[in-house]
Amino acid sequence: MKRGIIFSIIAVMFVVSVSAAFGLPQATLASITDSDVVTQKDIYIGSNQIINDNFIGFGETIDINGPVNGDVIVAGLTININSTVQGDIIAAGNTINIQGEVLGNVRVVGNTVDLDAIIGKNTNILAQSFSTTPTNSIGWSLSYGAATTNLKGAVGGHVDGGANASYISAEIGGNANIYANEENGKISLTEKAKIGGNFTYSSVTTPTISNLAVIGGDTIQKDSIIQPVNKSDLSRFLGISGAFFKIIGIFGLFVVGLIIISILRKDSVKIIDYMQKEPAKSFGWGLVFLILVPIVCFILLFTIIGVPLAVIVMAMYLVILYISKVFVGLFIGRWTLLNFKKDKKNKSFSLLLAMIIGVTFFYVVTSIPVIGWLANIVAVVWAFGAIIEIKKHYLAESNK
Repeated sequence: MKRGIIFSIIAVMFVVSVSAAFGLPQATLASITDSDVVTQKDIYIGSNQIINDNFIGFGETIDINGPVNGDVIVAGLTININSTVQGDIIAAGNTINIQGEVLGNVRVVGNTVDLDAIIGKNTNILAQSFSTTPTNSIGWSLSYGAATTNLKGAVGGHVDGGANASYISAEIGGNANIYANEENGKISLTEKAKIGGNFTYSSVTTPTISNLAVIGGDTIQKDSIIQPVNKSDLSRFLGISGAFFKIIGIFGLFVVGLIIISILRKDSVKIIDYMQKEPAKSFGWGLVFLILVPIVCFILLFTIIGVPLAVIVMAMYLVILYISKVFVGLFIGRWTLLNFKKDKKNKSFSLLLAMIIGVTFFYVVTSIPVIGWLANIVAVVWAFGAIIEIKKHYLAESNK
């Protein structure tokens, strides 16, 4: 598999996690599982093509020029969207260019992100380099996290952003809360900057503010962002609440899951089969090893020759506990796909899609207060035991 395709697969999983965290107003679980996902190297939608549904796809190069009467959910190396999108755009890639008109929200993760569109609602950007043109406009609010940001297009609501360097030449209807992430970070308001509300900044260095820049409210300095920042503050900076941190957690599981199902495809199916056929045995052995391994490692630490072994075993123990979440997700995803199918006799399913759906669902459930931690422990122990049992079977067969 080419590196670009691998990147695209990882990116599309991230996109789906973003959509799950923010919510898909038009794409439900059932519609996604029944919809065709376009997966090819180069995807091209001509200006004369009309898509009367959500468009979901990933490839190395994606060009969308025709109108989309739904959401656009894409991932790839290079993404160019130059059309009218009735819903939201959720995208992840290396280079992303968005033009035309978007009636909904724009949620984008990329290396280089350029916007030259009329966006009806909110915009959330995570990028290395982020810029908007003078003809770009955002109806509601903008939040961004980047290394370098250059804002020239109008924003109807508030702007919350964090970057090493933020250059603002835009008209902002509400407040502007800008943070410089480094000691040498830079915040600059040019002669074209016009802020309707307060300008709040957090930076070691003093912002450069043109005499022609207009600030309707107060100019407020806050503590530098290089000082310890709690999760709620960082969430507010990015404007996406706790969803941002959930996305990071889900993305980590997705990357690990991709590696597992790519290298150990058959073994992955065997493990979730064992989880289904022997749930009690899986949970029992999982509980035993969950308790026993740390005790054994603790004892080994008191012996000189056992220290390296204790470190290695403990590291493997933590890795298996972590990847157990992926197998729980695979189990949930497979069950979901098979039960949502119209043809119940057809037992085939996409391991990739099962992992995406299952891991996302598992992460959401385990984030629920009170019951989340209990569900997490039970599920992880269950999968942990199944992994150990399958490994034991392989060792037994290899010794015959």
